Amino acid sequence: MTQPKLMLKILNKFLSNLTCGANITISLTILVAIGFLDHISGSELAFSVFYTLPIALSAWYCGRNRGVIIAAIAAILWLIADISMENRYSSEWVPYWNVTIRFSMFLLISFLVSTVRELLDEEENLADIDSLTGIFNRHAFIEKLNIELERSHRYPGHFTLAFIDLDNFKYLNDQMGHHVGDEALVTVSRTIDAYTRHTDICARLGGDEFVTLLLNTEFEDSSVILKNIHNKLTEAMKNRSWPITFSIGAITVDAPCGSGSELMKESDALMYAVKKSGKSDLLHKQWSEMRYLNGIG
Repeated sequence: MTQPKLMLKILNKFLSNLTCGANITISLTILVAIGFLDHISGSELAFSVFYTLPIALSAWYCGRNRGVIIAAIAAILWLIADISMENRYSSEWVPYWNVTIRFSMFLLISFLVSTVRELLDEEENLADIDSLTGIFNRHAFIEKLNIELERSHRYPGHFTLAFIDLDNFKYLNDQMGHHVGDEALVTVSRTIDAYTRHTDICARLGGDEFVTLLLNTEFEDSSVILKNIHNKLTEAMKNRSWPITFSIGAITVDAPCGSGSELMKESDALMYAVKKSGKSDLLHKQWSEMRYLNGIG
């Protein structure tokens, strides 16, 4: 990565982590500084292009409406700087015509910048969503799992990762067709989403494998939630006469965990243990128990 790109990436990360109020304060500070320089430099030096910087900054990080406010302030400051220079115009209305044109240009910049940001956000969100089921995909889930692991290292609290695999899914596809298989996957995703909290995270890893992350949930509470999910999923399949059951492997993280991949591997192993022992069941462990049994940590 080149030096300018690296600097822009660092700057973008810094500004993205700030509150909207902090970004607006930075924009106003830059704007006032530009207005002051414009005033003391007189008519010889042009500062017009610099007025667009705080407008673009506020529109990008705080949205269109705040970009419009900064645009209006920028136009007023530019007008004050013009009037303070005591330039001679053919009409006393010329400065006000100029400020109207400048404000229109600033508005256009604000709308363009905020629209580009909205489109990029939409594209990023779509890249995180599984196209069939409408829940998170593997890439998005792993990112969120790593974020939760980092958070758990800083603050005390438990969370649970559960692997959910569809038993007999290939049989359903072969006997009833892939369109029925797709319908089953959508039903599973909707059922998991319906019986988890809005703060929890559900994803399809691919094929017939799903995962859910139960946040701020200790072992006993997550066991109740997962048993309910297992029952509701089984019930949904029976209601449609689909020969699908569910094997679930889950781990509650109640002690420091090294990495997301390590946790994924262990919970996946629990799910396969269920499959080997007869399928259609839930195997739920605590990480503090798992790491000593498997020689981890």
